Amino acid sequence: MKGLNWRFLLITAGVLGLLAGLLPVFLGDQYLFTTLPIAMMFSSFFIVPRIKDKKLPSAVFVTLLTAVISLVVFFIYQFATLDPAIAKANLKTAMVNLPITVLIISLAGSWVFVKTNEWTEKKRKEVEAKMAAKNGDKGKDKDKGNGKTSAATKLREARGQKTYVPHATKKRYRNTKKKK
Repeated sequence: MKGLNWRFLLITAGVLGLLAGLLPVFLGDQYLFTTLPIAMMFSSFFIVPRIKDKKLPSAVFVTLLTAVISLVVFFIYQFATLDPAIAKANLKTAMVNLPITVLIISLAGSWVFVKTNEWTEKKRKEVEAKMAAKNGDKGKDKDKGNGKTSAATKLREARGQKTYVPHATKKRYRNTKKKK
């Protein structure tokens, strides 16, 4: 996995893990079971489009790291502020309930994001190829002689619109005011 951008992966997992671990501190302890899966899905959502190769392992790694960081942050807070017996009970409950959730979200969620991203990239390439074939014969007359097509022209062509050409109106203006 030497081609990965480790800094980006670690920063994304760290920031989202901290947010998912600290939000239940302010909102209430029961929100850990909500913020953790949301943060894991967002970490996969942020990583998949920006990584060029090894998308699935990167997404799984980031979602698992996000979960670990958020659990560590949350339980550090729990043990620092609550009675140790209550904190241990909360930790045991989380360790029983969360592993399956974390595993399902990290594997299934990452797979869904990777497949969706691959599908959109494939469709984008098809549309670009179709546009290039369509504009291959028309591109020369719209570049104003400098070899470049403006962004507005490309957008109009992508939408299938014609270029705006101002024409004089047939109706002539007549002054209807009466002269004194």
